[in-house]
Amino acid sequence: MTHPKEKARAIRVAGEERAVSVQAREPGRIEALVDGRALCCTYRSIDPQRLRIQLGDRSFTFHLAVDRGRVHASAMGCHARIEPVRARRGAQDRAPPPEVTPPMPAVVVELLVALGDRVVQGQPVVVVSAMKMESTLVAPHDGVVSEIRAAPGDKVSPGDVLVTVTKEGSNG
Repeated sequence: MTHPKEKARAIRVAGEERAVSVQAREPGRIEALVDGRALCCTYRSIDPQRLRIQLGDRSFTFHLAVDRGRVHASAMGCHARIEPVRARRGAQDRAPPPEVTPPMPAVVVELLVALGDRVVQGQPVVVVSAMKMESTLVAPHDGVVSEIRAAPGDKVSPGDVLVTVTKEGSNG
């Protein structure tokens, strides 16, 4: 299910493609799903060619350019071309990882699932708080909660596995 303001894109960084879905929550704040991982940030336009993005305690200034209808963004020596998602052969084979991880350093506020629960893709499973803002992390695909490694009050970092959702009929 797609939110009406959601934009699906493929972003190629250093030759590697990332699936990105961005949802505008309110002016100056967006939530993104990057390769199945939730990410929240705030942004503001500095001028027509520069965008300031705040992600946790880090901020980045992106320089933007449009060339033949394609948007190019660069920050800290990294360049990305943003283009509409097109159906690609084998795209369905690239499944998101089964782990739910926080996008930034945070504190676990609430677990919304229990071990053995059946979940559907996009279903909220964990609420975390960072910089006085709560974010809801969702199931990457349909399956069963096979592992819970966090509890309310735990301090967590990007890459820490909070919940694992195993597709039914698979070993992990």
